[in-house]
Amino acid sequence: MPIVISNDQRAAYQTVLLQDFRDDVIAHARRKITFAPELSPDDYAKVAARVFDRVHAYLRNHDAATYDSYVRMLLVYFIRGTQQVEESSLKETLHNEHFGINTRVQVAYDLSRLFLQAGY
Repeated sequence: MPIVISNDQRAAYQTVLLQDFRDDVIAHARRKITFAPELSPDDYAKVAARVFDRVHAYLRNHDAATYDSYVRMLLVYFIRGTQQVEESSLKETLHNEHFGINTRVQVAYDLSRLFLQAGY
């Protein structure tokens, strides 16, 4: 007799998988960045959850998007801020269909690091 998994059971399982993935990405990004002044763990968790939702809204449409791209995009948002990511030339970089999604994210991350080092 075959095992039948309902759509509700599948949706619940996918929700748990996404939450675990989200937690891993947020924790990984936290190890990569330092805030001045330092954020409390609760403040970081709140901000990171909102940023992750924005990142996921963009990357979930790209089957080739990797874990590293999620982490890098989270860091790009932290470095540049929502407005700079979504309303500037960085947006053009992220939406340039001539390159794969992971390449676009890598370029956005590299540019963000350069701007940060240059003091912009």
